[in-house]
Amino acid sequence: HLITRNVRKDGTRLTCEWFCTPLQTPDGTIHAVASMAMDVSEREALEAQIRDAQKLESLGILAGGVAHDFNSALMVILGNTSLLRSLKDLPPRALEYIKLIEEAGTRAEAMVRHLLAYARTGKHNPQPVDLNQIIRDTLKLLRSSLRPRHDVETDLQPRLPRIQADPSQIEQVVLNLSLNARQAMPDGGLIRITTRRTRLSPQRARACVPHDVPPGEYVELVVSDTGCGMDEQTRARIFDPFFTTRPEGHGLGLAAVLGILRQHNGAICAESAPGQGTAMHVYLPVRTATVRRKS
Repeated sequence: HLITRNVRKDGTRLTCEWFCTPLQTPDGTIHAVASMAMDVSEREALEAQIRDAQKLESLGILAGGVAHDFNSALMVILGNTSLLRSLKDLPPRALEYIKLIEEAGTRAEAMVRHLLAYARTGKHNPQPVDLNQIIRDTLKLLRSSLRPRHDVETDLQPRLPRIQADPSQIEQVVLNLSLNARQAMPDGGLIRITTRRTRLSPQRARACVPHDVPPGEYVELVVSDTGCGMDEQTRARIFDPFFTTRPEGHGLGLAAVLGILRQHNGAICAESAPGQGTAMHVYLPVRTATVRRKS
């Protein structure tokens, strides 16, 4: 009994489970082996989906609990800092310290928002929205945060179907993916943002996270870069909370993106290889289509 990874003539991969039985002569000598192979690719994919769903659920509960507890402590810190600032005749040195505390608190608030987004416990106000318009509005903020060596190009499909989404959360998805692309190109490069209507095939759906996204009609957002790219081991962990390859990173940007997409019945697929850049494919169900999670 063994498991093997095989390749069909058309290049597609499959997983086979082999059952082998020795064939013996009357005197007990083994003269042959009878083998039967079963294609277990679908079973293996379903098992991976269950494992990923359990991991996402566990991490979501943990992230939500940490975020709420941390947010409570943060409110006390920032509230008392505000009271300190209101005191009269504070020396300039004290005001500098208060400013440092407020700046650190603001960064911590952003981390809490990312955690809540991953845990799917943040505010959610879905409405019919135009993804292209959200991207145009976000570009104004994005370009102000880029260095001169970074360029941004867009290729937005006209008359794109509307999606049912929270505009501020989708804006966060575009920003997080774009800023992640910028950080992958410290020496400069090109960020390309593309939108189009697409049909998600069953094979493509299995390559996405979460794995239970159903095939159907979607609006696709692609944010690609010309950066350093990722190996397979890194790509497998990029959506885990607190996983980062940068010393200064907190590892919550892509985790927040995944949490937001789960709220919107969407999915994401990362395509990358070392030295070949990265392309993040986001799929959001079109508003006119009935797209539901599998129960």
